Amino acid sequence: MVVNVLSIIYSVGGVVIFDMAGCKIFKFTFALTNMLAIWFTLYVALFYIVRLDRVVHPATSTPRVSRQTIHLVVMLVLWAIGLGVSSPLLIYADKAEKISNASYSSNQVYTSCQVNYTSLIVHHVYALVILTAVDLGPLIVLLLVSIRIVMLLKEHRVATYGDIWIGEDKAESEIFMASKLILPLVFLLIGLWVSHFALLQFLDKLDSYYFIPVILAVLSSAYSALSPYICIAISSKVRQCLRPSCFSKPVQQSPPPATVLSSPYAE
Repeated sequence: MVVNVLSIIYSVGGVVIFDMAGCKIFKFTFALTNMLAIWFTLYVALFYIVRLDRVVHPATSTPRVSRQTIHLVVMLVLWAIGLGVSSPLLIYADKAEKISNASYSSNQVYTSCQVNYTSLIVHHVYALVILTAVDLGPLIVLLLVSIRIVMLLKEHRVATYGDIWIGEDKAESEIFMASKLILPLVFLLIGLWVSHFALLQFLDKLDSYYFIPVILAVLSSAYSALSPYICIAISSKVRQCLRPSCFSKPVQQSPPPATVLSSPYAE
């Protein structure tokens, strides 16, 4: 919400209103939300690929671990790392001294808010290595995880147990459904990130095109707008709660029972 609201404000001249503080907040929140989206998607994918592997290759003993504790620790660690990696942008982000008319009228949120590093070494180490690695590394792992999910689903489909098919229980059905929903989530994230990254590399050459800010806004906000619906559909409990309200069938009233006239000679 912070990133999208600032993008809208900047499109109507918000750089003048917020000045340097707005640029720092935008750069910081933009990098933080992108990193957390990639990392949390990777964590969800890893969580379900482990459960899917246990269903396809059942183990003799089930490890006794507290999932809630693991989820809480992982979320806190990811938030801490994301804040630590993104915090230097609060120092180096700044408003450009001179803004051209083309940049001011089109994509000023990207051209007028710049990151000015103190030295070339900081630029290479932090901007080119760290910020790219924290996004690109998990994306590569996500691609490998999605390939592994496809292999496990295919292995389960062709598997036989003594030529007798054993049905799935409710928990296994949820795992299979969640694993299938993770695949479009991964390809959506990778496609949007690669497109947005490639477009930003040629932003100076494409600045004269008026539709570039719209494309950048769509690419940066599409995943945060679409992924919650896919994540909601992963949970079977949520699907059961939404199914009666969203896919309820009209109740057909049964006709009243016919009145049977008794004969006076029936006694």
